[in-house]
Amino acid sequence: MILNLFKFEMKKHFLIFSIFTLIELICGIAVLINYDYRSAAFLVSNVTWIVIPVYIFIDLYNEFYKGKEVITHMIPIKTSAKFLVKSLIFSLGLMIIWSTCLIYELFSLNGIYYSKIMDSSNPKVGVIYFILARFIGFIAGPIIIGMALALSKLVKNKILSAAIIVITITVTTVGLYLVMKSNLAGQEHIGWAIGTTSKEVFKQYAGMVSILVTSDKDITDIAQTIHWNNVIFNALVAVLGYGIVSSIFNSRKYEIIGK
Repeated sequence: MILNLFKFEMKKHFLIFSIFTLIELICGIAVLINYDYRSAAFLVSNVTWIVIPVYIFIDLYNEFYKGKEVITHMIPIKTSAKFLVKSLIFSLGLMIIWSTCLIYELFSLNGIYYSKIMDSSNPKVGVIYFILARFIGFIAGPIIIGMALALSKLVKNKILSAAIIVITITVTTVGLYLVMKSNLAGQEHIGWAIGTTSKEVFKQYAGMVSILVTSDKDITDIAQTIHWNNVIFNALVAVLGYGIVSSIFNSRKYEIIGK
């Protein structure tokens, strides 16, 4: 049953993820050939990373809040298992789309590897962190949305329910940001930016949201900006979030209130 659901979800979301993967792949190759295209590619990527998270939220909202997906309701497996399959599909899709940027980031002479990581104190760990931090964020992202939807189903009032969704996502994102900010404790003029890029420091992640946290400290070694607690806390959010999702989605109260 789970395999059939996996195939169904793959077919359902294949087109949109394929389109954006192709777009990002073309941009990645263009930047690899000529780095002057980086600004244009960055603008395209901004659109991608707005559309895809919104698409994921709408799909999960329709499935687990509104209960519009009749076909999956007919499959006799636990709701938490259905959510897990969806999260896996979305995480894989996000990883595939993002991996296209590795074409120029790792192989272009102007990319982050040749310009910063290669000459750092620990280039191998730098590459691992650069990729792993993003991937763990992609795993946590859909689960954060699922956790918000699950908690919102504990109440019947639609306004309060919507507020719970917004508050849960906001509090989780801000909480992960505060972990990032704590890494720069003692430094001055700490700033942050969402959806931007830099070759001076590694970006950090709050689920699907990329956050660049910087200070006025001069960074000569990008390896100094490796913060594993960002990866660990995203992983913890994913595990604890799925635990909350599982306990609520499999409860009788969720079935009674309705999907």
